Amino acid sequence: FIYSSGMARSALLLFAFAHLFIVIRTEGTKCVPNITSVPELSTYHLNGSWFMIARKSPAVDYLPLGISSSLIRLIDDGRDLIMEEYHSINGTCMPRMHGRWRRLNDSDGYLMEVRNPTGSMFQ
Repeated sequence: FIYSSGMARSALLLFAFAHLFIVIRTEGTKCVPNITSVPELSTYHLNGSWFMIARKSPAVDYLPLGISSSLIRLIDDGRDLIMEEYHSINGTCMPRMHGRWRRLNDSDGYLMEVRNPTGSMFQ
């Protein structure tokens, strides 16, 4: 899908910084992705801006069913945005998803390409 037509890269990165580590409340012992719940992150992975989001919208075909929270990092590589995501589904932390938000042009925003742990890709 096209991510935010007309949004400048700087505005997107400012948004990412502004939403860095929003606390998401959960019940009981359910997993919520955060830096400490993802122990395989190296120093390299910790270098960047991570922010948490909650997906509260109705289910759509390109999102996993039951997803409740995500921890996302976007890195500007000079043209595109490199993305890493950890999320939880029904209280279980899932493996890393990664991808690229390919810049379409200077005014039309980004096309999000994501690979799941099996290597499957969706746009």
